[in-house]
Amino acid sequence: MRVRRSDAGYAVSLRFRDRGEELREPYLCYMTASEWSEAKQGSLDQMVRRISEKMRRRKEAAGLVELISRLEAAAMTESGKEKYR
Repeated sequence: MRVRRSDAGYAVSLRFRDRGEELREPYLCYMTASEWSEAKQGSLDQMVRRISEKMRRRKEAAGLVELISRLEAAAMTESGKEKYR
């Protein structure tokens, strides 16, 4: 995940390499400063749930379901790594 500061808040995107090994960074959602502040206080799982919820509330767009699945799978992988460190 990559979070970038913007004029009024934060833009969240997901960085990954596709099957062709090309680097992708699709936009996931926008968070206000207060939303981002709250998200940083919780666990990675809580942050991903918050971002996934915001994405589900967006108008249905091509590839949105795939992005949510990819985000949640990446978080599960990272959470598993944290448990064994």
